[in-house]
Formats: sequence, structure tokens, C-alpha cells
Amino acid sequence: RYRLKHGTRNTTAVFDRALQLNEVGRGQLSVAEPLVADPYEHLRATGSFILIDPDTHFTAAAGMLHAPARPVPTEHP
Repeated sequence: RYRLKHGTRNTTAVFDRALQLNEVGRGQLSVAEPLVADPYEHLRATGSFILIDPDTHFTAAAGMLHAPARPVPTEHP
């Protein structure tokens, strides 16, 4: 479990795999609360995040969002 910082929001997150120091990889991120996010290539500000180790408060990882695992329903008035 990590703390996920996304813009000004913080939530709990779980990453589905372990990475070694300085390793680049892909994985799936699960968050405790919904986030408003965009793919990194469309909007860097809402398409990036950092993971913080809750025990040490050090940055454990930085990431870029590619696409949501499941689409978020949109409401039409």
C-alpha cells in the first residue's frame, strides 16, 4: 500500500507488481477513491502521479497514466 499523490489529491493506492530500484515497467494501479485523470499524452497535469511510502514518507515511484482499466460512466442531462 502506498499514498498516491495526484495533483492536490491524496488517496491510498496499490500497485499490482513490484519493481526494482530504477526499473521502468507497466502495471495496474488500484485506488481507494475515484480520481479525475487524463492520459498523460493528453494532459500531463492530471495524467501523472507519485507513490509515497507511508512508513518513510519517501517517494517510492512516479508514474504516467495511460488509460483507465474500466471506463467511467458519463451522465448526460
